[in-house]
Amino acid sequence: MSQPAFATSRCRVCGRGPARDFVIRRHVGMLVMQRFVKLRAPLCREHGVQITKQYVKKTLVEGWWGYISFFVNWFVVVTDLVALSQAKKLPEPVPLPAVDPAAVPGQPGPPLVPPGHEAISG
Repeated sequence: MSQPAFATSRCRVCGRGPARDFVIRRHVGMLVMQRFVKLRAPLCREHGVQITKQYVKKTLVEGWWGYISFFVNWFVVVTDLVALSQAKKLPEPVPLPAVDPAAVPGQPGPPLVPPGHEAISG
C-alpha cells in the first residue's frame, strides 16, 4: 500500500507535517477593476484551515463590489470551501525530523504573502 502524496510534505508556516499543497484564492471586487490574490503553498491542517478561513472571510466582504466581480466571486468562494474541506481531512500536524541541517522549523520556504500585500495574522 503506498503512502499519500502529502505524507512527507512540510507546512510552509510551521514546518510540521503532514502537509498538502493548497491553492487558496481571494478576490477583491471594485466597481470597474478587480484584484486576485492566489496562495500556493504546502500547509498542515492547522494552517490550511486558518488561512483558508481568513481568505474566505475577506472574499465574502470584499469580493462582490463590481459587475463582473459578483459572478467571479462565486467561483472563488466555492474553490476555497473545497480547499477548506480538504484541509480539515488532514491528520493532526506533528513535528517531522529534519532532513537537512539548514532546515529551520517555521522558515521552510519563501514568505506566504508577496511584498505589498497585507500580512496573515492569527
